[in-house]
Amino acid sequence: SEITALAIDNLFRKLMLHFVCPFFWLFIMGIPGLLISNFISYANKLNLQTSPKYQLFGKFISYLENIMYYIPSRLTSLLIILSSFILKEDWKKAITITRQYSKEKGPVSLGWSSASIAGALNIIINVYNTNTENDEFLVIHPDGIQLINFDYILKGIWIYIVSISLFLVGIFFGSIV
Repeated sequence: SEITALAIDNLFRKLMLHFVCPFFWLFIMGIPGLLISNFISYANKLNLQTSPKYQLFGKFISYLENIMYYIPSRLTSLLIILSSFILKEDWKKAITITRQYSKEKGPVSLGWSSASIAGALNIIINVYNTNTENDEFLVIHPDGIQLINFDYILKGIWIYIVSISLFLVGIFFGSIV
């Protein structure tokens, strides 16, 4: 069941990292925004913070990535909560858990979607925190946990599909106005 929870968490992290964030910056700044967001994302994956020669540049890129993900992470969380409402999942608990764990010492932006989906599906998710020196885990733990089975994967996929649909509808109507 822990592998299932990690798969669901990874699915919604990828929603933010590879779908919402690039389209958000494409919508805001056009092609340059998309290219800049991809550059910052890939530059941070190079682990430049560990190399003494590029440590300052790596910290700067990490800081820029936190700024770049600030709005898209919250937008993804909102999409998950709206999708939970549409699919009649526990959207109120998703809001509660998101508010509770957004203030925790976890990843600055990646924990938002994890907290929202943990609350909506009522599951435990371990968020790997790479922003600390000792690489801690932040455990998102709602009350009344149930065993995770195949049904949760299907619910997670439906929430994922509805989130993407809501985002695309929002971009479509935003571009008309």
